[in-house]
Amino acid sequence: WAVPVTGAQILTVLASSVTVGWTALPASPPTSTAEGYELDASVDPGFGIISASSKTAGVSFSTLTVSGLAGLTTYYFRVGSLNWNGAADFVNVPGSALLSQTTYYWTGSSATSSNWSAPENWSPSGPPDAGGIVVIDTNSARQPILDSTTTIYSLYIATSNVYGSTLTMQAPLTVSSGVVVGAKGVITHTANPAGTLEVYKSSITANWMMMSGLINASLKGFPAGYGPGACFSNNDAGAYGGEGSSCSGGTYGSLKAPVNLGSGGSSGTGGGAVILNVATQLTFTGAMTADGGVVFGNGGASGGTIFITANALVGTGSLSAQGGAGGCCWDGGGGGRIAIIASTANYNGTNTAAGGAGANQGPGAAGTIFIQSPSTHGTLIVDNANNSGWINGSLGAYTRLPPGDYSAPTLDGICLNKKGRLLMTWPSTFTITSAGNVVGDGTAGALRTDGVLNSPAALSISSYTLEVSSFSTLPQMTSVDIGYAGALSLGGKAQTPVAGLSTMTIRNNGTLTHWQNNANEDHLINLSLTNMTMETGSMISLTGKGYTNGYGTGHCTTNNQAGSYGGEAGSCSGKTYGSYSAPANIGSGGNSAGSNGGGALI
Repeated sequence: WAVPVTGAQILTVLASSVTVGWTALPASPPTSTAEGYELDASVDPGFGIISASSKTAGVSFSTLTVSGLAGLTTYYFRVGSLNWNGAADFVNVPGSALLSQTTYYWTGSSATSSNWSAPENWSPSGPPDAGGIVVIDTNSARQPILDSTTTIYSLYIATSNVYGSTLTMQAPLTVSSGVVVGAKGVITHTANPAGTLEVYKSSITANWMMMSGLINASLKGFPAGYGPGACFSNNDAGAYGGEGSSCSGGTYGSLKAPVNLGSGGSSGTGGGAVILNVATQLTFTGAMTADGGVVFGNGGASGGTIFITANALVGTGSLSAQGGAGGCCWDGGGGGRIAIIASTANYNGTNTAAGGAGANQGPGAAGTIFIQSPSTHGTLIVDNANNSGWINGSLGAYTRLPPGDYSAPTLDGICLNKKGRLLMTWPSTFTITSAGNVVGDGTAGALRTDGVLNSPAALSISSYTLEVSSFSTLPQMTSVDIGYAGALSLGGKAQTPVAGLSTMTIRNNGTLTHWQNNANEDHLINLSLTNMTMETGSMISLTGKGYTNGYGTGHCTTNNQAGSYGGEAGSCSGKTYGSYSAPANIGSGGNSAGSNGGGALI
């Protein structure tokens, strides 16, 4: 053991730090010295829990300071001399220290700076310390910019409901107690610069929050042409949680713990990022936005991130991470990502991560909305606000997930709402359960798994579309019941993905179809079944599923004329093709946009 110190006493007590002094030990002899000192602070006089600690090497020092202490709290201290192995021989410092708190009011009085760190912007002179109560409630021309990572005790923004005060963040903020944002209060972050780095986000950690104002990160992400989801062809839109309409792929980031910025479109800025970590309750009646930019001449930008972790989310607020609309003849940006890790039993707000509306090139795909309550694995919601359309021969863009196993315990369930289309890319695995872990709302939302799609032997499809590609396999399915507003859409020309299928029933507005063809004959229905039942109101719909306009064996290139197959087009002779006794081809397209040929059922 080292020789204990003597004369230990508390020297100074500030709002969030305490300095303790003692009599320094001599440098020699070895029996009278030590290797250094350690100062511990604790709210427990028995030091069962250490709140803060500070160390120094060498015996010539006679003071140490511990920082980051909470205001209005009583602390006890001990000083230890360290031996060669770093072990401390402690002595308790007489007495205790009750830390006070200071309330700091933003005045914006600096003549040159709006930075939080500028002392003259505060009354009393700042910046606020870790125990400080911070009030931002003024119409000052200089509103605060948080320019460095900061810890405070509590934060109040525009709580008088008189002034519209704004906090702009350039660094993370930790609040050991609570945050209150009044109806006229705004939290935002600085717009990110051109480049590949994610520089600015609104990131707050607090014990509790009450939000009736606005957290605005819209148009704060990657600028036009930048970001992992930026598309560099034909002035197209940006992606993040969902694809831009005419530039497939490009999605990135986490659906369960998103933290990324949205990508720019060809001339629009992506959504920024809002990241809230609340230990207890977030009471939320305001709005949080991380929308992508709307443009007037090119592809829209993608939405950004809203990521909330709390014990409970309560209220009626609105969350939005939508993609930006495309302008003129271009596509909408993909939706962003929203994740809520909290009890939501008393949350009745709205969550929107839809893709942006598009012009000729169509809307972007929905982003992801992930909600995980305690004791669950969470539910993925894909909701595109009814934005969808046929784009270049295909039905819109996808909310595209990277390869993985998305069965429980990864996800408890999937909701496909308002034409949301989810693609699990190859090689992925998912299991549809008999309990109904895939739910649609009857608006043609779609699920596509490129990989292994496990299911009950008797699979029921209702209120959503199951898309089966040539990269899919359904090894357990032997029968399928296509029910209310449900659809089975087959890709390719063989039964291989559903090789075991022998019985099919279509009922109550259910539909069997195949994928849209483009310039080649890639898709048709070719099934060998033991039993097939079609009830009243059911349909096999292949209208317009053949060659797209301008393509096909029977397409006539003269004078923008029509297409042929079994019969000639009116003014273009000699273009018929295929077999009259065993027809197996799709129909040819005409010349006008949307004049696609008919599909094929065998």
